Amino acid sequence: MHIKGFLDDITKQTIFDNCELILINANSPENEKEIITKYLKKYDNIIYKELDKDPGVYGVWNLGIEISSGDYITNANVDDRRSHHQLEILARELVNSKNIDLVYSQSFITEIPNETFNNNSSKNNVYNVEKFTKENMIKCLPGCMPLWKKSLHKKAGYFNDNYKHAGDWEMWLRAVRNGLNFKKIEGVHGLYYMNPEGLSTSTKLEPTKRIEENQIFFEYKDIFGNKIKVRPYWIDKNGKMWYSESAYDKAQKKIDKEDKEKPQPFTIFKGKDRMDWGPREVFMKYGGSFKKN
Repeated sequence: MHIKGFLDDITKQTIFDNCELILINANSPENEKEIITKYLKKYDNIIYKELDKDPGVYGVWNLGIEISSGDYITNANVDDRRSHHQLEILARELVNSKNIDLVYSQSFITEIPNETFNNNSSKNNVYNVEKFTKENMIKCLPGCMPLWKKSLHKKAGYFNDNYKHAGDWEMWLRAVRNGLNFKKIEGVHGLYYMNPEGLSTSTKLEPTKRIEENQIFFEYKDIFGNKIKVRPYWIDKNGKMWYSESAYDKAQKKIDKEDKEKPQPFTIFKGKDRMDWGPREVFMKYGGSFKKN
């Protein structure tokens, strides 16, 4: 259970007294309410709401945004942690930047739950996020704990709750398409837990996550840059990627002769000083050969 560590951590933010913390219990099977109640008695700026049905992570985020009364929004995943100055640092930049709609920074990475920003096993290993450019949006650039202006949603809409894994990437791409601007804040100000059961990190959920990323990738490919076509890849029913048709066909015969997935086209993009490919996370993890036309 992460909720106690999360609440201990978030309430230590240097500007917490000026914040509004909205906790939404989306029909959780765990007994978080008992822990949350203690914090409700202590802090009058915590709002707690229980739902009978779980609308999914992005449905919950949309509800939180609608409930909120502030001008600035951040998502707070209960298994992640922040430096005590994280919100203050990001908020100062966002308040003073009229032409910036969202700010973000880097986070350390840990594989151990309930560590803190000041006491963790990351060994300075960082979840790297690049400087904001349209080209760099080939990855979910803001990372796991950005801060953005609530007005962003008036211009670009809310999170698409049809997505289960990659709706934040789609939201940020849609914002960029609508002319909104992001900015990277230098320094490491968060701690990202690589939760083996997380929606974006679970190996069991990777096949459905890849399908979503593929859909988003091709929907917004005009944002990333100049196109260079390469040979396609194929995904079998177990979610494994194959880079040649013969290997794919051989694997599929072993898995299920009756259940062959259609090949999915793949596109590679050439950056200014390097070659990027998407979805980047898939290729970074699984590798794969490619060649230019």
